[in-house]
Amino acid sequence: MTIPLDNFWSIEPGAGSKLEAALNSLSPETLRLPAVLQPALPMEIIRGVAVVDVAGLLTKRPSSFSLLFDGTSTEQVTEAVAKAASDDRVKSIILRIDSPGGSSAGLAEAADAILAARAVKPVVASVCGLCCSAAYMLASQAGQIFAHRMDLVGCIGSKMMLYDFSKMFTEAGIRAVPIDTGPYKSAGEPGTEITPAHEAYFQGIVDHFFGDFIQSIVRGRRMPESAVRKVADGRVFVAGEALKLRLIDGIQSFDSTLARLQDGAGSTKYPVFNEETPMSHHMNPEPANLKELQESIPGMAAEFYVDCLTKQLTVADSTRAALAEKDRQLTAASKATGTQKSGVKTLEERVSSTATSGVAEQLDDLVREEMQTGADRRTAMVRVCRRHPDLHASLLTASNERNVPALDAIAQRFR
Repeated sequence: MTIPLDNFWSIEPGAGSKLEAALNSLSPETLRLPAVLQPALPMEIIRGVAVVDVAGLLTKRPSSFSLLFDGTSTEQVTEAVAKAASDDRVKSIILRIDSPGGSSAGLAEAADAILAARAVKPVVASVCGLCCSAAYMLASQAGQIFAHRMDLVGCIGSKMMLYDFSKMFTEAGIRAVPIDTGPYKSAGEPGTEITPAHEAYFQGIVDHFFGDFIQSIVRGRRMPESAVRKVADGRVFVAGEALKLRLIDGIQSFDSTLARLQDGAGSTKYPVFNEETPMSHHMNPEPANLKELQESIPGMAAEFYVDCLTKQLTVADSTRAALAEKDRQLTAASKATGTQKSGVKTLEERVSSTATSGVAEQLDDLVREEMQTGADRRTAMVRVCRRHPDLHASLLTASNERNVPALDAIAQRFR
């Protein structure tokens, strides 16, 4: 069968079991609920610090899952971090994380965006309860990670679940007959036998996602791969143990972390670890060597690497220089051809560009009223959408038509 990317998960097992049970209890009508269209990203700027929320179940796009499980779209995390990195009002970025993980879809793009932002501004992750699996992959791309003493961190790994119902079908007198074009096309379909070859096939895909997960942590935490693999067995660690294992950099609350960033204590000098030297000795990074430069910033000209080595730049400084160089080249190319940078419209731009601007403004007014009660924008949006489903549906139908077939597919899948 065709395996959608959302079949592959990086999620804490307990949360995964609860999710599966919740999905099985939902009616098709519930699953047809319109997706949560968030004109504003999950981000707020507080005294020069952009706070980006990574909460609940992680999925690629805003959807009915976001509405039902108070989850977060990794597409929106990507956009929020990119906006914060380019906003002159923002001096540093903090990822406020309370998530068991989620889908592998869209995860790599969000991780790359966080690492790119880290090259130009301080980016810190603050755990506020749970930072597991896919959520930890995102956190590992920040320059530093802090958690409070009772928080849980880790659960590094990837998974998918297969169920072999062939014996049950046979006992019930049902014969599953796949009509397909190859030995793997119907692999995993209900009623068909899952052969050792099928298991090896799916294991290979999961291993691929896991390999990318490991390498992301290696590059983000500056840890040896051997040290990462020692803890990448699905275990969850309390903050104190996570600190000893170098999965985090300190134990402090979100408020303390935010206050330090607001006071200008944030720095782009991040820890660099190896297996021999204690973590406390690595608060000031060493100049990068050629291997580190080529692994962290591949594809640059030889002259660029020589220049970084001559100036004894760190990996972070070299990455910043690489971004500046690529931006200069892009600007020069645009001027030479007379073209403008196309880019991708933000969610706000897509909404404002539709004929439903009046509905969008009405919805936004209700959200602002709700925020006056003390709710943040994300919570206010969820409340307004639940109280005014017709208004929300009208906006969604006009401005986000491509969600309709996707939601139909979800409803059909779980019917």
